[in-house]
Amino acid sequence: MKKKKKVKKFPWEKKIVKCDQFECENEGSYQAPKSVNSEEKYNFCLEHVKAYNKRWDFFAGKSQDQIYNLLKNDQYQNKPTRPISERVSSKIKFDFSIGNQDFFSNKNQNGDSSERKVNNELSDALSLFKLKLPIKNHQLKKKYNDLVKKNHPDLHQGDSKKENLLKKINIYYKVLKKIAT
Repeated sequence: MKKKKKVKKFPWEKKIVKCDQFECENEGSYQAPKSVNSEEKYNFCLEHVKAYNKRWDFFAGKSQDQIYNLLKNDQYQNKPTRPISERVSSKIKFDFSIGNQDFFSNKNQNGDSSERKVNNELSDALSLFKLKLPIKNHQLKKKYNDLVKKNHPDLHQGDSKKENLLKKINIYYKVLKKIAT
């Protein structure tokens, strides 16, 4: 009995596959799935894979309810999630200690009228901005811009006193803006 000769195949030599379209003799170098989530593939030439893709219907054979459920749940399914924990947090630390005060409320913490508080805030704002009543909008804006430029924490290497002063300037600016003409 004679031995069969083994032909060595090199890895760079590819087996040429013909197009799966009926009576097409072109090379089938493009693969397309036979059905949704199927491992089986068709081999098409460029012309026939374009035609196949045009008539491809992902929802073929599904009822309206199945299509609706797929579309409704698509935004949640197959998405990565991670647990909510203390380790995951924002890099920005917010300080809400200044600015949560309501300057124009009718009652303060003791239940007394807050006119004195409003008057004190107004007088503090006027003294900080070095303005006198009545205030014009353009005067207020000019003073505000000057104060912000002089006291911005970035110009003072992140000084916390300047940062707090800038917060006060912003709060007082809002107070004075309400009464400016």
